[in-house]
Amino acid sequence: MNIQIQPVESLSQLRKAIDQVAMRYREEFGHHTFLLPVSENIALHIIRMHR
Repeated sequence: MNIQIQPVESLSQLRKAIDQVAMRYREEFGHHTFLLPVSENIALHIIRMHR
């Protein structure tokens, strides 16, 4: 999996990016029941991890 680092200007953009990665993961590995709800707290935690 090729990960690209790109600036995100809002939490909604981050949620869209996470949803896209989750969709690719489901398609590639066949985990159709894999659901990843992204709350504001989860999005902020992801931002903190990547600083």
